[in-house]
Amino acid sequence: MKFYNYELKNFYDFLLSIELRGKQSRMRTKLCKLIGERLHEITDERDKLIAEFVERDENNNPLTKEAEGGKLKYILRDTEAFAKEYDLLMQEEFIIEENEVNKDMLMTVADVVLNLDIPLKGQEAILHERYCEVLESLNYYQINKRV
Repeated sequence: MKFYNYELKNFYDFLLSIELRGKQSRMRTKLCKLIGERLHEITDERDKLIAEFVERDENNNPLTKEAEGGKLKYILRDTEAFAKEYDLLMQEEFIIEENEVNKDMLMTVADVVLNLDIPLKGQEAILHERYCEVLESLNYYQINKRV
């Protein structure tokens, strides 16, 4: 199963928004744990990029400025270079191997998402279509579909 890093947070949130019980809930939680680990890695990599590109004061502390809503924003030396590196990070593929260990988890989650019987609208419906594309491309799903 292959997603891009930029898709993971929405997929994670989508999966957690579905009311499930029993095995379906356990398999969803197992997949969310894998995705959550990757999201943590992405955050760590983003923080490393910020540390690499941030302007620093004479005490080597990161410089910040107030942004909209009163939030603090880092002042970057080269915003274009940072944006390019961050884009590369977010375009990286996240692949969960289709092996025997993951088969039950992937097939159970695929069944839930592909046969979801709740109303979706707007952005959620568009994202659901993408999730279905990914899950329908699973080798397990393709083999079972032919049988």
